[in-house]
Amino acid sequence: MLCGAADRNLAAPAPDYCYYDDSRWPPQDSLQSFENLLSVHNKRFDFLFIFNMTRSPLLFEQYADRALLIEGVAGSGKTTLIAQEAQQCVTQGRTLLVTFSRAGRDVLQQYMRARDVDPVANANLHIFTIDGLAHFLLRRLGDERYVLDRQAVVTGLLPELVSEVCQSLQDPSEEDEALQLQAPALSLESMEKLMADLDYYRASLAWQAEFDEDEQAAFGDGLHHPPALVRAVFHRYDALRAHWKPEAEEPDETLLDPAYKPERDKGMYGFRLVSEATYDLIEALDNGATLPPNAAAYRYVLIDEFHDTTPLQLQLLSRVAAGARRLMAVGDRYQTIFAWRGANTELVFDAFVQTFSAKRIGSLTSYRFGPELATLAAELTQRAIRSGSPLDTPVMHCKGDWQDAAALAPLARQTIVCRHGPDRIRAAFSLLCDAPPTLKLAWSLTTTPAMGVATFLYALRHPQTTAPLRTLSLAVQQFCSLPGCLTPDTARELGQSRLTPASLRMFVENWVAAREPVFGPSLNRALQTWLTGSGAPDMAASDALRQFAQQADLFRNGNAPQRLLDDSLLYGWRGLLAYLDQHRWTMRDWPAVMAAMAARCSTRGGVPLLTVTEAKGHEYDHVLVYDTADKTFRSQTDAPDVERNRYYVACTRARKSLTLYRPV
Repeated sequence: MLCGAADRNLAAPAPDYCYYDDSRWPPQDSLQSFENLLSVHNKRFDFLFIFNMTRSPLLFEQYADRALLIEGVAGSGKTTLIAQEAQQCVTQGRTLLVTFSRAGRDVLQQYMRARDVDPVANANLHIFTIDGLAHFLLRRLGDERYVLDRQAVVTGLLPELVSEVCQSLQDPSEEDEALQLQAPALSLESMEKLMADLDYYRASLAWQAEFDEDEQAAFGDGLHHPPALVRAVFHRYDALRAHWKPEAEEPDETLLDPAYKPERDKGMYGFRLVSEATYDLIEALDNGATLPPNAAAYRYVLIDEFHDTTPLQLQLLSRVAAGARRLMAVGDRYQTIFAWRGANTELVFDAFVQTFSAKRIGSLTSYRFGPELATLAAELTQRAIRSGSPLDTPVMHCKGDWQDAAALAPLARQTIVCRHGPDRIRAAFSLLCDAPPTLKLAWSLTTTPAMGVATFLYALRHPQTTAPLRTLSLAVQQFCSLPGCLTPDTARELGQSRLTPASLRMFVENWVAAREPVFGPSLNRALQTWLTGSGAPDMAASDALRQFAQQADLFRNGNAPQRLLDDSLLYGWRGLLAYLDQHRWTMRDWPAVMAAMAARCSTRGGVPLLTVTEAKGHEYDHVLVYDTADKTFRSQTDAPDVERNRYYVACTRARKSLTLYRPV
């Protein structure tokens, strides 16, 4: 056992902060990694490796402390460690395993089955996400709310709610500090960001604040929208959640979260997202409800992915675990990138230590990657991370084009990790334009915003087309999310109906001629011109779309955004025009464009393109991190610590090689 002072970037430790000697006990982050390691060793090393794994004492056996907080690094075997502890715990009493994400829950279930502990058959073992546990307990308390699909709320309920809130805030009779606030764009991107703000406001406990300065301290600089707007929408949204009922006797199946179908078909009222279950349960407990007896009778509580646990979720876990005999939490504070981005991870770690008098234990050896990547991870996080892998993981830097990147490592073997969704769109179009035509991408571009706008315009220009346009309804919704669309609610309803190009053209012709404006002046004029079909019939599609964008005032000078709905459209539009420029298609050829793109971009196979959020919790042999700068991503919009964590997570997904790619 190596005991000593904590790393300078860790929270101020309790006096008994220790690092355990994990070099003699190399747990793995996945069963596949374990098998990969075994496959490269000779038989003697295999025996020693397995011998050490089976003979190493469990941490609950090493420490008498009631609670342990294990602070690990990427690839240090945090999930393996907690699964091994749970394997022993279930033989002694009721054991609760909780984690932040559904993917993490599934991994825990897999790990326990690999240890011959079936989560279904073993009455002593319960595995939940934290929000899933809250939902389960709410049902036990008689809760009857519908669990709705997040995307359905974002697209179907939130825009109308925001419009109502903004209208009330502009009412001269309303004495509100948000009086002068302008309504945000009701685009899909804006609504998703507002939904993230509501999540953040809820998870950071900002709603509990009695004074403005306390509220500001809770959410910091993590909101996309003005705090007054978020606060107003939050309270109106929660009031809607409490009293909502579906318009029909039975709710539309598309509204329901497929993972949480209601247990009763009738008599239910109100709704929630499953991510709001923790908040609702705490509210119920604060209003006099009590936890079911068996929910408060867990002897062991073990928490995986603790770095993603929010302050709100920790409040619930503290109540559930109040009577537990032993507790363990494992996490890596530098992997925090989820819903409560920017909120203080250290606060949650310290609260766990203080609430349960927990001992902190550090684990700084990674068995996922070799020394070179371990050195980079150490530099990013200012921790003494070392490698326990028998192989090196070279870190290669590439500034150039995709051919330059392919010269370092074959693109077909890579998993490409992008900072966020807009960067993934940019990377995908760049690969379509510049990578070898035989390279296929395991991600579909045909449903992205720029493609939707172009599909909408094609349907208007060629209403008699017989080509199937399977994405037309989505295209209508995407087009009507443009800033120049003044009545997005009407347009969304249209997008949900059975549209044909001919019926769409009829609607749009009526809209552009209506006395009550449906589109802003620039967009209305651009649509009138488009409907007349002015311009040479053989005009290149890229030129036609470029001309429309300029007339509609979507972009200034065709480059810089003016009142852009989101980066996804900007990057997608630029990429689409570059792709069309290479082929000189006309708008009449649009079905062929879609077919050509679908042939190279589909979910059926090819090079994976992932966002950091999607890659988190997984590992891959060869990773290419897209659009990097000096030890970070080139584009940055969040707080420095969040951007650092995002980059650290992206880099540490690699096992065998890492390419840091910066396109020119």
